[in-house]
Amino acid sequence: MILELYRLLKEIAENEYKEIIEDTGVIFSYSGRARKLRIKLIDATFIDIWYSLEGEYSFHWEQTSRGMIYRHDNAPDK
Repeated sequence: MILELYRLLKEIAENEYKEIIEDTGVIFSYSGRARKLRIKLIDATFIDIWYSLEGEYSFHWEQTSRGMIYRHDNAPDK
């Protein structure tokens, strides 16, 4: 179920934002479970999208260029 969601989001991102996307792919755990969708942008940043079966989600945007790391994660701290 989560893998199908990631594939749908991947397709939407590639169709709607193709001019700013360099690459997309699902990242899998060692056990073969789909963990998150990673979208690499043309400015050397990336976005990770994570969903759980319980309906929790997180969007993580990271930039590591110019010797600095900038991250934005919308997931609340627990």
